[in-house]
Amino acid sequence: MAQRDYDKKILQSVSEKLDRIDRILKKLPQDILEHFEMMDNPGYAENAIRKIRAYEKNGILQGERLILTYETSQTPIDMRVGEKWMKTIEIYG
Repeated sequence: MAQRDYDKKILQSVSEKLDRIDRILKKLPQDILEHFEMMDNPGYAENAIRKIRAYEKNGILQGERLILTYETSQTPIDMRVGEKWMKTIEIYG
């Protein structure tokens, strides 16, 4: 298979996955907590950014309906902060 055909198939696959994500996002509850745990992994981080962009494309914005937390292998999440976010969701959700 030529490189161009391969690239086309990959792009089509990614596009189809993002379309599925878009459909799912429209059905999500009011508040969403999304945790990205391997942000020091370049491939994982790139996919995380794509997912955040899909949320944004569907009007789900960080700080409004979307709460994002992150961590790397060297900088784990502070569970006290996570607990505060969960309490915020319970109060305002």
